Amino acid sequence: MSAVAGLVRRVKSLTNGMATVREHRSTDVPSIIVDIQPVNPAACPITIVAEQFVILLVGAGGCRWEMSYDETDVSTIMRVMRAVVEGSVEERYALGRSSVRVTLDDGTVSEATTRRPLAWLSVRKNRAQRSFTIYQPYAVRA
Repeated sequence: MSAVAGLVRRVKSLTNGMATVREHRSTDVPSIIVDIQPVNPAACPITIVAEQFVILLVGAGGCRWEMSYDETDVSTIMRVMRAVVEGSVEERYALGRSSVRVTLDDGTVSEATTRRPLAWLSVRKNRAQRSFTIYQPYAVRA
């Protein structure tokens, strides 16, 4: 679990007071769930499920990236999270699915799509798209 602890430390450092970071440890399965709720309500929430692999959930629709603990994947996770913290994330809804598009620091786009029941769209108030803002509630973006 030392790799998990290292990842959690990096997450807390990245959000640095701009979000509430809560850790939930499972007693059934060796895993940690980390919920990251930004102080700014217009910013995007993140959840990390750390067990045998790392599952990074971004946005309200449950879009996810599944990664290992090797340094390349952890680096990708941190790049995606940094982009989310900086507000470079957009969530899209359609019948039966949702997707999250994250623009990384080098301009590339990483996208995750999740299938959803048709009734789920009505829960999202029929919005087709949502853009999130940066984590800092009053920061000015350059």
